[in-house]
Amino acid sequence: MIVQSIDTETSIHNDGNPFDSRNKLCAIATAGVSDRWVMKVEHGEEPYGERLVLGRDWCDSVDLFVLFNAKFDLTWLWKYGIDLSGKRVWDCQLFEYMASNQTWIYPDLETSGQKRGIVSLKEKEIEEYWKAGIDTTEIPWELIEKRVRVDAEITYQLYKAQLEEFNTWPQAKKNLFRLHCADLIVLHEIERNGFYY
Repeated sequence: MIVQSIDTETSIHNDGNPFDSRNKLCAIATAGVSDRWVMKVEHGEEPYGERLVLGRDWCDSVDLFVLFNAKFDLTWLWKYGIDLSGKRVWDCQLFEYMASNQTWIYPDLETSGQKRGIVSLKEKEIEEYWKAGIDTTEIPWELIEKRVRVDAEITYQLYKAQLEEFNTWPQAKKNLFRLHCADLIVLHEIERNGFYY
């Protein structure tokens, strides 16, 4: 089974909301046994259409996608033509929530990794840009590339650590986690389609 983490970096209007037309997908990164890469999307003036086609083709070869806050990344990928609706996902954020018996309401990637002994090598300089109101599209590519690469790597390492704990869970809890991960795909589709009100 091919397992790959995937992470995105986006512009920051309205907290990077994919439904805010001012926002852009700036980068996609993946980490796993078979591949590790970063794809520049809308950062700079280069055309990115062919890269997205290659990204879609690559996604077809993956059996399980590992994400942190899966619905966010799923929606961004879908917005740019990479639809993972038929794929299996593992949401590391959801895992941390369930592992805490629903007491850790908003797990974050860095703390989740630290809790499991994964050292973060995140570039803090990028956060200073964001705090100053500078959008991701205006931040030097080298910082964006490093940030998305590190986040994808932490997500993959976190998955491996979580999998060890998952294997100790009672079957009912395992089933519930799997059900919630499958449900994320459905919720993502509901949110992206909306409904008439």
